[in-house]
Amino acid sequence: MISSTTSTVTRSAAPTTRQADATISSQAVTQDNTNDEADWDADDVVWSNATFTTAARYGVIYRDTGTPSTSPVIAYIDFQSDQSPSASDFTVEIHADGIASLS
Repeated sequence: MISSTTSTVTRSAAPTTRQADATISSQAVTQDNTNDEADWDADDVVWSNATFTTAARYGVIYRDTGTPSTSPVIAYIDFQSDQSPSASDFTVEIHADGIASLS
């Protein structure tokens, strides 16, 4: 799951202001034996016709357990500036190298 948020990221997956959640789709983990790493990738995440009532500064990737207080944060994205879509698509572009590499 990915959530757009205005709060600072803490150990809790329950931000002060939560805009909306979206599921990360087409996830894939590939093994790279040459570089001794595993790469995690997925499709871009799009909120269609989004309107955020409060500007979002961060995106939080977390494992959804069904309870925010027990849903662990995996990573966060700093949008570098406040994002305030108004009736437009809001896209979190996953880098061409993927979300993360583990070695």
